[in-house]
Amino acid sequence: MARAASPRNESANDRGGASGRASRTQRGTVGHRRTEKISEALAREIVRDLRDLPPSTMLPPEASLLDKYQVGRASLREALRLLEVQGLIVIRPGPGGGPMVAQVDSIHYGRISTLYYHMSGATYTDVAHARAALEPTLARMATERQNPDDMAMLREYLERYSKSDRDTGSSVDYDRYVDETASFHDMVVAMSGNPVLTLTAHSLHDVLLERAHGMFPPEERRHVEQAHAAIARAMLKGEAATVERLMRKHMQEYVEYARERHPAMYEETVDWH
Repeated sequence: MARAASPRNESANDRGGASGRASRTQRGTVGHRRTEKISEALAREIVRDLRDLPPSTMLPPEASLLDKYQVGRASLREALRLLEVQGLIVIRPGPGGGPMVAQVDSIHYGRISTLYYHMSGATYTDVAHARAALEPTLARMATERQNPDDMAMLREYLERYSKSDRDTGSSVDYDRYVDETASFHDMVVAMSGNPVLTLTAHSLHDVLLERAHGMFPPEERRHVEQAHAAIARAMLKGEAATVERLMRKHMQEYVEYARERHPAMYEETVDWH
């Protein structure tokens, strides 16, 4: 990164006579925009440096960051604020605190997306339809890949399914059913091999789960698990067209049931979380 002018250097340029005083307002605007550009460029550089770091890794102290990036304190703090707003870092207060690498996942991505969905007037029905349109395509892509590790995971899934007692009377067991249902979809879309589409599909799922509860009634458990098992078997056989058809039918049933169970909620504009 080319060395950027620091706020200290910028303020030095402000010292002068009448000409400096006459253009104070103009300089203030230009200075603000320049600082903004420096902070955005710096934020991108910090992202490149922390991209491979595990979550909870502390960034160096402020003095070290100032020396490393050769910018002013205002630009550094603004860059860190931008990254915090985007959920890429967490700034811990107090002694021993400071910027820390955050857990970057589809939940954070989905929460950022809800702001744009909200501003565009999108409803939860729109989110559900987007997910229903995307997942069948990703399931087909996963089937066409036939990645050996993914196929092994599907075989393990089917083995667990065959041994499941599916006792719907227990609340603990019901919670496990909800987790397993969500995990199956997350697993299938991740097998597509496309990180952009995978992140998008996961985030759409997260947005719906954060708003709606009780979308997995016990009486539908057997039907849902049978649909998942049929999709997994077709994936193992490499039947891409069948997988896409089965997943599309499964997702359409989900949307129809969810809207029937929560009609008012699905007409709501997506809330910014």
